[in-house]
Parts: sequence; structure tokens; C-alpha cells
Amino acid sequence: MTDNLSRIIEKIISEAQDKADEILKDARAQAQQIMEQAAEEAQMRNQEIVSVAQNESQALRTRIESSFNMQKRSSVLSVKQEIIAKAYEQALVHLQGINDVAYLQMLTDFVVKSAGSQSNDPIYLILCEKDMVRAASIVDSCSKALANRQIKLGDKTVNATGGLIVRIGDIMQNYTFEAIIDSIKNDCDIEVSKILFSE
Repeated sequence: MTDNLSRIIEKIISEAQDKADEILKDARAQAQQIMEQAAEEAQMRNQEIVSVAQNESQALRTRIESSFNMQKRSSVLSVKQEIIAKAYEQALVHLQGINDVAYLQMLTDFVVKSAGSQSNDPIYLILCEKDMVRAASIVDSCSKALANRQIKLGDKTVNATGGLIVRIGDIMQNYTFEAIIDSIKNDCDIEVSKILFSE
């Protein structure tokens, strides 16, 4: 009986991990697509800046070339940083647009992923203010997914646009949309830089 329960728990955890990985993979793929579009826009802006420089008179070019090159690099860097920020903002907007069924499943998957099999402590869900109207259905969904665990609603809310924080004992795991985007930034910043900063 215990072996069967352990296998069921492991299967639930494995499926939840796969679902969470798929969500993150989709978010990364969308971020990649946005970054590719951003790279084209940055390249066009870069060409505009160079074109302005080429139209300067030959007499001024010698005197201002050093200053212009510095301004050019700064402008291109600024544009690229704006594009990167816009891409992450669009990823956040995409997460906020998830339909209710998928959103409930995603929250449940996060809770199942956090639960593990090492502890029997109650699981506290700290929801966003906007999700308090559906708190009962979120707790119910998580309770069904983790029938052997006690799921409780936290006594506070988190200031976020979506997602939740899971607290088990002294351990808190942040699955708010903002935290997810921040984790994607950490994972993707090198790739984004390669796409946008390669000449």
C-alpha cells in the first residue's frame, strides 16, 4: 500500500514537473521569438544612427567622430535594453492572459511541484489579491492533486499580477508571475545578449 502510494506521489510529482517544464519551455520559446524580432528592430535603428553620422559634413566628422561613436554605442545599448525590457513585459502580459482553466492547472502544478514527498507539514497557499475570489477552487484543486496533504489558505496575500507563493514549514517558494519572469531573465540573459549584441 505504501509502495503504491509512493509510486502515485512520484507519478504526480513527475507529471507536475513535466507540465511546469513545458510551461517554462513555451515561455522561453516565446521570449526567443520576441528577442529575434527585437534584434531586427535594433539592427534597423542601428542603421538609422549610422546613416545620420554618414550625412554629417566631412569637416565636422574628424572633430566629432570620437564623441559620435560613444553616443552611438550608448544609444544602441539603450535601444537594446528597452527592447529586452519590452520582451519581458510581453511575456508577463502573455502569462496574465492564460485562461482560467489553464491558470488553475498551472497553480495546482506549482503546488504539487513544491510539495515533494519529504514532509507532511501543511501546505499554505499565499494567493494574489485578485485570486482571493476563487481561493476555494484553488485550494480544492490542490487538495485533490495532493490528497495525502493538508492544504490551507495563507492569512496574507502577495502583491503580484498572478501566480502564488507556496509555504511549507519555513520554506517558501515563489511562483508569482513576476518571479517566473525574473527566473527566465536569469536563464535567458546570456542568450538574449548574444542575439541582440552580436554584430
